[in-house]
Amino acid sequence: MPDGGSVETLSEVGQPLASSVAGSVDDIRVVVASSTDDLMRCMVVRGAVWLGEDEAKDHTPYSALFDANDISGSTHLLVYVGDEPAGTMRMRWHPGFVRFERLAVRTRFRSFRLFRRLARFAFDLAAARGFRHANALARLGTEKQWQFLGARAVGPLMKFHGEQAYPMVFDLPGAPHPALVDGLAGAGRLEFEEAMGCSDMKLMGAA
Repeated sequence: MPDGGSVETLSEVGQPLASSVAGSVDDIRVVVASSTDDLMRCMVVRGAVWLGEDEAKDHTPYSALFDANDISGSTHLLVYVGDEPAGTMRMRWHPGFVRFERLAVRTRFRSFRLFRRLARFAFDLAAARGFRHANALARLGTEKQWQFLGARAVGPLMKFHGEQAYPMVFDLPGAPHPALVDGLAGAGRLEFEEAMGCSDMKLMGAA
């Protein structure tokens, strides 16, 4: 399942959310899923998009959408528009880089602004943890959205789960949490150990 397929074209840059959506871009907020209820919202959104839409049904098997990585080793992001769960993305942490996966945005909430808000939150979170690089697969036709946010294609178009996609790499621009700047060299310092116990939201300076 190539990621990045659930956004609209670059023509929407600077445009408000679809007129059918109550509220504005200021109503968009991204959080780290931190409870069972949050995780359920992520799974419902993903299922609604990838299993509930004809295009997804034609290309993507269930086994490619939900796997054991949803339970362990992943961070799930949840996007709200107002109080409504609108989108989700999974982040998996690997040595030296983070992988962006399972991007899904409900049809009526799709806009480049929402995608940009979600992606930049993911960039900032990964950078706060000390990561400098990220990777994703962009479905054919969505690579420009990723490139607009700083990604670059690192290989030719490839076939993955029945779809054409570009492998993308990002150099993350953000700064790590001050206590994590030195990496493992900071181990044993009080600030480092306290940072290790922080939630992702607190690492980013949020409540």
